[in-house]
Amino acid sequence: TYLLLEPGTDPKALEGKLPEFLEKFLPGENGMYEYSLQSLRDIHLHSAGINTQGCETIDVIYVYIFPLIAFFILLIACINYMNLATARSAGRAREVGLRKTIGANRFQLVRQFLAESAFQAMLALVIAVSLVELALPAFNAIFGTSLALIYPGNWFFLACFVALTLWVGLLAGGYPAFFLSSFQPLAILKGLIHRGSTGLALRRILVVIQFGISIVLIISTLMISRQLNYLLNKDMGFNKEQVLCVPMPGGVGRDFEALRQELLRNPVVTGITASSEQLGVGPWQQAVDFEGKDPGVKWMFNIKVVDPDYLTFYGLDLVDGRGFSREFSADSALNAYVINESLARKIGWDSPVGKRFKVWSATHQGTVVGVVKDFNFVTLKKSLEPLALTLLPKTRLSAVSIRIRPENTAATLKYIEDTLNRFRPDLPFEYSFLDEEFGRLYKTETLLGWLSGVFSLFAVFIACLGLLGLISFAAERRTKEIGIRKVLGASVAQIVFLLSKEFLLLLGIAALIAWPVAWYAMDRWLSNFAYRINLDWFTFVLAGLLALVIAAVTVSFQALRAATANPVDALRYE
Repeated sequence: TYLLLEPGTDPKALEGKLPEFLEKFLPGENGMYEYSLQSLRDIHLHSAGINTQGCETIDVIYVYIFPLIAFFILLIACINYMNLATARSAGRAREVGLRKTIGANRFQLVRQFLAESAFQAMLALVIAVSLVELALPAFNAIFGTSLALIYPGNWFFLACFVALTLWVGLLAGGYPAFFLSSFQPLAILKGLIHRGSTGLALRRILVVIQFGISIVLIISTLMISRQLNYLLNKDMGFNKEQVLCVPMPGGVGRDFEALRQELLRNPVVTGITASSEQLGVGPWQQAVDFEGKDPGVKWMFNIKVVDPDYLTFYGLDLVDGRGFSREFSADSALNAYVINESLARKIGWDSPVGKRFKVWSATHQGTVVGVVKDFNFVTLKKSLEPLALTLLPKTRLSAVSIRIRPENTAATLKYIEDTLNRFRPDLPFEYSFLDEEFGRLYKTETLLGWLSGVFSLFAVFIACLGLLGLISFAAERRTKEIGIRKVLGASVAQIVFLLSKEFLLLLGIAALIAWPVAWYAMDRWLSNFAYRINLDWFTFVLAGLLALVIAAVTVSFQALRAATANPVDALRYE
């Protein structure tokens, strides 16, 4: 129910008046339900724990996760800039010394270096916007969105772009600017600044941070993929294969039995049933009364209205009693109930069959005729809940399920459409497959897994670019040392190990730091699921080994080039 409030109305104050309103106008229902208000704007992102009756929602936490991951990737790129700028500090040391000698102060040098990094960031912005424009059509096609970059007149949008770019430029260039401007001109001109030695500890720390973030993202990708695969393949306690879901707003009508018989005449249709809502959509919760209930305690349970074939159609297992039958006239009109094991345990019944049970809308007590084995009738994010199945007039059956053979699906759909049009010409033929519907329940997790995989690739690629730059500089700085070692008999493998061991050690440290961080983050994310995989050490070791192998290939490639160079070229002028 939607309420349009007058401007200035306090929703909480109105919410407080609802019990009084119900007592006055619906005295029979007061106490049966709990009513509350929710802003229309909050439904999509802030409906965790609320039965939205099939409305498409997403947990707001995912809105924060994606920009957070983007921030970490941006941080890796900034670290690259800082690493390479400080590693090559000796290349600009003489410039700093000469500028200071002729009168430049430190503030002018800082301003120059910050302007350089900001200018490079602005050039990167142009490239980034171009790449986004190229990628948006494919992104929209994959995820069913209609995102677009809007420039004309959208000054806030453009200002955010420029502000972000300047912030990145200042973040990346801040430390190198103050580091380079701190050089003393006398020490520089005397050659007392050793190439690349200053800031070595900081560069090591930054490399550890880079690959620590990358390993966390790789672990997250692997764990999300495993959890999603687990959700999609777990046995939910019913048969959802080849089930066609057909909505019928307003109920199936009096002709449903004739429609059922007509469809079953064709061997491509192997079964048909109907219910108040499709599996995967949370059923209504209603107040109930039952044998042995304390009159002063209110009980609310999930109630699903079904037709007599529902249990056999979905292959639900009875653990006690019987299912519904057309042969028992007393089964209809809320006279008979089939409950699940969770409901029996909740109430405390050891032998539920024959116990009295009724929902608030029933005029008289019904009877429990059977107990069905627990099955997951909604998403696996939720634990098993108590459920009661009952029969009602067909006006309440608005979700039809049809099981079909897998052969020649197109012809089967055409046959079903033609048959339905004869019986319900007022309804358009809309359908979906039940297994796909359950797949859509985890659309957010699928998106998270896909994007985290892409983000992980970007993070590792950017980190390896920085690593390639650092190993190139290290090899250049140690050119003469490598030449001397080769002349004295060092092998190529020894030279490669010499140049690589420090960086591979840093990657090992990064993995040790990343593992507990990833463990905590994934454990918190998995706590959102009632059914989840276990955190195992193999996934964490695998992620560390992947990062190590990728980095080792990157480092070894450049180290191998340095190790196979002719030592004569390095020692020619000595």
